[in-house]
Amino acid sequence: MVAVLVTIDAVAYQLSSSGIGSAAAGALLDRVGNNLFPSQAFGIFLIGHLLGTLLLGVGLLRSGRVSAWAGIAVIAGDVLHPIAYVVLHLQLLDVIAYLVLAAGLAGAARAVLATPNKDWDLAPSNQDDSAPVGSK
Repeated sequence: MVAVLVTIDAVAYQLSSSGIGSAAAGALLDRVGNNLFPSQAFGIFLIGHLLGTLLLGVGLLRSGRVSAWAGIAVIAGDVLHPIAYVVLHLQLLDVIAYLVLAAGLAGAARAVLATPNKDWDLAPSNQDDSAPVGSK
C-alpha cells in the first residue's frame, strides 16, 4: 500500500509543477486515485491495518505472556486511531493513539526479549517417537 500512496503523491507533486491547469490536474489526480486498483488496495490495507492490530492486541492479552496493560494498550491505540483520524479529525489525539499503541508494543517486545532461548522451544509431547506412525 505504501507504493500506491507514494505513487499518487508523486503524481500530485509532478502535476503541481507541470504547467497543466489546476482543473485538468485535479481531474487526472482524481482518476488515478479512484482507479479500481488503488481503491481495492486501500480497502485491503485498512482491513489488515485495523483488524490485524486488533487481533494482535487480543492475542497478547489472552496469551498471558505479556503484562495485561500491553495488550490493552495495543487494543486501545488501534481503536482510538480511526476515531481520532477519521471521525474527529484530531491529529493530536491520533498521535496519542499511536503513542499508546507503541507503548503496548514496547511492553510486548520487552517480554519477548526477556524470554530465555530454552523457553522458545515446544514442550516435548507424550508420544513415543520411536513407534511407527499409526501403530498406537
